[in-house]
Amino acid sequence: QAESNVTLSAEIDDLAELSEVVDTQAESVATATQQQTTLTKRISTRANDLKGNVDSLESSLETFAASEWGKRINDHCRDAGIDWKQYAGTTLTFGMSEHMFTQTTEPFLEDFEQLTGIRVKYETYPEEKLFGEIERDLSDQTGRFDGFYLGLWPAANYHANGWVKDLHQYIDDA
Repeated sequence: QAESNVTLSAEIDDLAELSEVVDTQAESVATATQQQTTLTKRISTRANDLKGNVDSLESSLETFAASEWGKRINDHCRDAGIDWKQYAGTTLTFGMSEHMFTQTTEPFLEDFEQLTGIRVKYETYPEEKLFGEIERDLSDQTGRFDGFYLGLWPAANYHANGWVKDLHQYIDDA
């Protein structure tokens, strides 16, 4: 019995030492996890700050580029000797898709208005809704849109319904 008690006591001592090692390791893991969480938050904050700075820079560059190109285009147009103001006061409404083309051309509308005196308004829709709006306008002949973003798939339907006009008479008259 005494020998068994000594063995049991030694095993309890080993377990106590092992428990202390496990506790120390658990504390170490907890500390490492806390440090990792803190570092992750810092990295996330810095990444968000950097993204904000990049977005701001991109926006500034886009605004600058559009402004410079708009001025250059208008200067070139003025040199063409055309009476650009002959339709000043006109407003044109275009049905447009939420598309890269719309985003690219929209910054130049102000330059176009300065050059021509023509105000251009974009009514912008998701593409799946735009084509229904255009077809309604064309079939009802309300004239809501003076022009529109033309999708490839609906174009055949426009032609089949007689909504496409041959523009050669205008080109020949130019």
